[in-house]
Amino acid sequence: MSERVRVMADYYAPRPLWSDGPLDSDFVVSPGLMRRLIEWCDEYTSWLKAEPTEARRRGWNEEGRALASELQDELGPSFDVEYFDDALGAYTAP
Repeated sequence: MSERVRVMADYYAPRPLWSDGPLDSDFVVSPGLMRRLIEWCDEYTSWLKAEPTEARRRGWNEEGRALASELQDELGPSFDVEYFDDALGAYTAP
């Protein structure tokens, strides 16, 4: 059985990776991908101060899906990566 990993931004979350709760730094992802995931999550937090345009929100959602797909590729078949699609309000495959 595959281990589930979810990619979901949350306000002030240090990392956008979840399972039954937040995954901590013991969960290893390549440094470049982790940096991009954190930057993607930080942008979500920045929306508390300024609401993004609809176009930016769509672009951000597409970027998150691409990052989740890259994470699936990196982790391989022993993990089942799901992406929280902000527009749908639901988890989907990347």
